[in-house]
Amino acid sequence: MSTDTQTRRTRTKHPQRFRRLSGGLIVVLAVMAGGLGIANSLQGPRLLSAEVNPNALTTRAGQRVILHLNQPLSESSPVQVSISPDTPSEVTVDANTVTIRFPRMLDYNTTYTATVDTRSAATGIAGRIDYTFATADVDVYSLLRDTRQDTTGGDAPDKILLNKLSGTTAQEVAFDAPRIQSYVVLQDQLGVITLDPNDVPSLIVSSPVDGTQFDIDLAGARTIEELHATENGDMFGYVLDDGSGDANGMRDTLFLYDLTSGSGVPVAVTGFAQRPLSVIDWMFVPGTTSIVVQDEDLQLYLIDGLEGGDPTPLGWHAEMRGFIPGTLKLVVADPQSGSIIDLSAGTTTALSLPEPQMMPDYYPGKLVLLTDDSYVLLNSTYAPGASSTSVLVLTDSEGSRELFRTTTAGSGVRDFCLSPNGEFLAVEVVSGEGIADNYPGELGYSATSIYFVRIDDGTSNRGVNGFLPNWCGSSN
Repeated sequence: MSTDTQTRRTRTKHPQRFRRLSGGLIVVLAVMAGGLGIANSLQGPRLLSAEVNPNALTTRAGQRVILHLNQPLSESSPVQVSISPDTPSEVTVDANTVTIRFPRMLDYNTTYTATVDTRSAATGIAGRIDYTFATADVDVYSLLRDTRQDTTGGDAPDKILLNKLSGTTAQEVAFDAPRIQSYVVLQDQLGVITLDPNDVPSLIVSSPVDGTQFDIDLAGARTIEELHATENGDMFGYVLDDGSGDANGMRDTLFLYDLTSGSGVPVAVTGFAQRPLSVIDWMFVPGTTSIVVQDEDLQLYLIDGLEGGDPTPLGWHAEMRGFIPGTLKLVVADPQSGSIIDLSAGTTTALSLPEPQMMPDYYPGKLVLLTDDSYVLLNSTYAPGASSTSVLVLTDSEGSRELFRTTTAGSGVRDFCLSPNGEFLAVEVVSGEGIADNYPGELGYSATSIYFVRIDDGTSNRGVNGFLPNWCGSSN
């Protein structure tokens, strides 16, 4: 007798037993499903997914973390959100979505935890969600000049160095060539001005990855200065002068080069009716391809870098001092006052800053605004035959406090600027034995280092060789 036949007879013989087993199994599964449903209904809201862009959090203000939950939230019980490390945030709720907006840019290379206390709209049961996310580290470039001669009697190469702010990777040489005047960071490339032995400039776009490069036609210019780039590196610009002094020649003419256009042709920036502008200073508006230009008459103009057209006058001012981080507020200075031009609101307001703490025997120097009512001021001593000292002092509504002080005999601060997110100061320090290299357009010194000073607490645990960090030379 076959096995199949035996199986059929067994099933025929005990049909009720099989039905009882099947029915019992269905009941068990039903009870289990009901239990799971009850368990789920007794739980508070839980996280299903999240949306976050780590790079954008440190490069633009107003970025968001969006949390999608598994059930709608109660409108009668406000959602409570806390961020660690502590940072300002704004919260909105739409059904089962919690959006956390950060009015300011977040710190680099930092792990944040958002703790969200919620309550279910359906059951009223409370829940707590912890969501952890990390911001990106950031590249920092610097220029290290070498005024010595190589073994063949030629100029030893200068180097553009690449480091991570965190110091977690080895330093790299992104570009090297004799006599580098300045540079900007572009997309995945560098724009570099080099000088020949007669100080005639060249402008090179080079890839640090594969070394490919091409030259930009400078139309016989004798000088090239004010090299700046947009934040994303899609566009850069520079000011050319042919040295002739001829009113019809190329006299302090600003050119823009759009890497996305594919034309390979730089475009001259013009004023009203496409008349030439003689430019003494200019910068990109953060996050845009628009530019602010200052002509030789000290008139400021807002110009569309892509479309061109007639400029928008912004008034006469003696000096541009850059944008407050995370805003479209341009700081300008005049001999007796300062102002903020808010490009988003179309307003100009006089600066009203708290008085700094006086430092006897120190001379005030460069001032950089952190916000509308706080700033960092460089104070230095200059005494022939004695040690010089530089001190950076932060002043706000609560008073003044020292952020950084040179400690080596004779050393001093050459320059300083803010990181793009406003978290650090990049401070260029020249040691007492530093010697001027006499490069035209961008004077530097040997024995120069860059220190990264955290503004919140004045700590400085990181430094690199060279000067001219890309933070100070891109859009400022």
